[in-house]
Amino acid sequence: MKLIFESLLIASFAFVSVFQFILLYERLASKQAIDLRFFLISYVKEIISFFLILLIWVFGFTSLESFIPRKRSDLSTPIFFIPGFLMTKSSMYFLFLSLRNRGFENLFIINSFPFLGRIEEVSENIARNIKEICEIIGTKEVILVGHSVGGLAAKYIASKEQDFDLKVKCCITLGTPHIGTRLAYLIPFGQSMKQMRYESDFVNQIPNKSDNIVSLVGEYDEFIFPVRDKDIFVKNSGHFSVLFSSEVVDIISQNIR
Repeated sequence: MKLIFESLLIASFAFVSVFQFILLYERLASKQAIDLRFFLISYVKEIISFFLILLIWVFGFTSLESFIPRKRSDLSTPIFFIPGFLMTKSSMYFLFLSLRNRGFENLFIINSFPFLGRIEEVSENIARNIKEICEIIGTKEVILVGHSVGGLAAKYIASKEQDFDLKVKCCITLGTPHIGTRLAYLIPFGQSMKQMRYESDFVNQIPNKSDNIVSLVGEYDEFIFPVRDKDIFVKNSGHFSVLFSSEVVDIISQNIR
């Protein structure tokens, strides 16, 4: 067990360090200001967050979240979480538990693993799963929360809500490359990764319904560059640590009530 923990910690340190170095180079090359103290805080938080994600990754193939006790509230609109690239449902456990503890019910995590196919196709499968759950609950109105490419899927579903016979009340994205990311050129596998390239045809074709989309991005997100000025920045956070941020929980809570 000790060997597993040490291996996961080393893997987390190595993986995050590579992309944090790329981020640092990108920021310096574009002459963007960097507060070294906050950058290091974000760096440490990213290592810890990614380590936790790896540690509980396998539990994402179960229905463990169904056993988390719920509190009753006056908000019955179902909330659907959509994980990111190669992520399982467990990556959304902190947000799920935090919102459940604040009284939100009808929370569901959609298993989109591994998210290697075309984003349109994966999104359509996700929308069908959401529709099936909504038919059981008896509603068409939904709230979507997507991380990384899961945010693009949420945005795609929101843009075609009539085709899916859904009504997206609010779409919240976390660390999502709305205009693509240059980093995607360095990751050679997965059709979804190609579609996430900076200013790709896909990201340019998704309509922006800015009235119901809230975009949150870690201040030092090592996977999303460039970012948009209208994104809401989560201080001292990166691509993975936004999933464990109480500030993110606060913003989500405010926007879905």
